[in-house]
Amino acid sequence: MRTRPGVVLAAAFAAACLGAACGDDSTSSPSAPSGSSIPAPTTPAPGATTPTRRLSADLVGEWNLSLRVTEAVGTGCVAEAFQARIGQPEAYTLLIRDTGQVTISSPSDGLSCSFTAAADGDNGFTTYGVPGFYTCVGEPRAYACVDGTRHYYISFGQDIGGKVSGGRLAGSWTVFWFDRSNDALNVEATYEFSGGR
Repeated sequence: MRTRPGVVLAAAFAAACLGAACGDDSTSSPSAPSGSSIPAPTTPAPGATTPTRRLSADLVGEWNLSLRVTEAVGTGCVAEAFQARIGQPEAYTLLIRDTGQVTISSPSDGLSCSFTAAADGDNGFTTYGVPGFYTCVGEPRAYACVDGTRHYYISFGQDIGGKVSGGRLAGSWTVFWFDRSNDALNVEATYEFSGGR
């Protein structure tokens, strides 16, 4: 489970990497440097949930989305690849439960991320500004650049929100992508989506 907002977690992770050996060894986990003033992330008690009212029945169900990158901020070849995809539609699905669980999935590459969202007005949901956690499967995502280098990205902060109107759902999704091998090549991507059932 990861916490939102991603910026706090990113700062803690970056500080840990600067003070400890961060490598590709997937069996070890980074530790905070000794004497660090960065507090350790807290984990909610088992079964704890973010208080929220149930989501509107108009939102509940599975949605077929057309998702587009609208902005990509970062440096390096992966950021350039994101920027080259701006405006190009990709097929995604969004499953919304009345309890507030929201899952966005890419059928093409297996990425699937789940959130606990809060109601946003009568016909909307959001995780923006809402404390909570998200989980993803399908990470890390591999990117091959034109120069032949391969990069592996994991998300370290995400938010999503949307509203339904006239039987159509529209919204946005922000993801902070972190390059596991080079922390100078992070990408902040903003996506917009719309679709129907």
